[in-house]
Amino acid sequence: MSGKFHSRVSWNDWEYACKRLPWRTYFLHSKPYWRKNSSDYGKDARYIKKVFCCDVASISDETEMTSMTVQSSYKRSQVELLIVGESGRCKQLNVVRFDKRHPNEKEVVLSLNEGDANAFFDLIRGLPAYSANGKFSGPVDSALLDKLLSDKDSISEIYNHDKSKIRQQIQNDKDADDVIAIAARKQAVNIFDNLLNNPDYFEEATKKWHKPESVWQHFFEKYQWILGSCLDSRLLVPFDKNKLEKSVQGNSINHAGKRADALYMSVGAGRSMVYVELKRHTAPLLQSNEYRPECWAPSKDLAGGITQLQNEVLASISDSHNNEVIRRDETGAPIENVYLFQPRSYLIIGSLQRDFYETSGKFNDLKFRAFELFRRNVVSPEIITYDELFERAKWMAGMNDES
Repeated sequence: MSGKFHSRVSWNDWEYACKRLPWRTYFLHSKPYWRKNSSDYGKDARYIKKVFCCDVASISDETEMTSMTVQSSYKRSQVELLIVGESGRCKQLNVVRFDKRHPNEKEVVLSLNEGDANAFFDLIRGLPAYSANGKFSGPVDSALLDKLLSDKDSISEIYNHDKSKIRQQIQNDKDADDVIAIAARKQAVNIFDNLLNNPDYFEEATKKWHKPESVWQHFFEKYQWILGSCLDSRLLVPFDKNKLEKSVQGNSINHAGKRADALYMSVGAGRSMVYVELKRHTAPLLQSNEYRPECWAPSKDLAGGITQLQNEVLASISDSHNNEVIRRDETGAPIENVYLFQPRSYLIIGSLQRDFYETSGKFNDLKFRAFELFRRNVVSPEIITYDELFERAKWMAGMNDES
């Protein structure tokens, strides 16, 4: 119930309201609820009150802040909550106003019973989600609105009911670009995780692309940001936006020759070529038997991949003109020159997790030492394992536990 009416009050009610401090909330003593014919009869009840200043008050003792005198004749409002029974249950909400000129009266501005008070609280709880901007105008069912704001499952139900419309709304929101980008990156990282750690998943992908290296090539071709932002300190983009794999012999990068698994170039005023060779994530990094006590030689796959990539880079440089290649568009017209001054190259192979963790769960630091010493003394190409690249991608997508 809402409206305005006046009721008689004692002088103390008015005096207390005028003396209460606006920055404090007042909890009155608990007493039994004696209203007849009420299901709450005999339960504990108490008032909680808070004043809102329409008045200017002076504090006679700033240290104690206990004695106040009202200086003006303006009114003072007070919110009164009657709590009955269990915590958080508001039986009655009143907004009243006191006036110095009428000390024995109070004006009831608003009075809400339990159901209406809860609806009022729901309105206040939803305040952080309300915006002054927006094209929508019209009524919304209060119960539905409260459920949407408080229950994540309800939002999921609405999304699942009509995904296309909600997706369209997000895509049309210029402020939602980052949400879409992050979601796409997280999806890519989840696929990466399955390819790396789920043998059945990778086997299904191999059936589609016929060989393991092709699976990774198509994956990195689809999600170009992984190699583009996770390999080098510079941002890298594909030399050919349509296909990562390119011939690396000939000054136009279009002549017959050995094909690099991925050909990138740096972004900037002067563009430099970057070569990437992809090997199997299951390829061993070291030979299984010790060459000497506590010494392991690089595996055949690792040594072969290094030699292969070094020859690919050398072939490009040898066949280039003035250490540059011509980047062309789809019609064959030249676009720009990309340079080959000691181009960087990367060999992606194997997994530290797979090679150096034993079945007991212990990390074999001697084997890792042999691999790391070898890797650090290979100037070119730089050797990166798939699980290291995966961790970088997780970091870029904001999914790393340590980020």
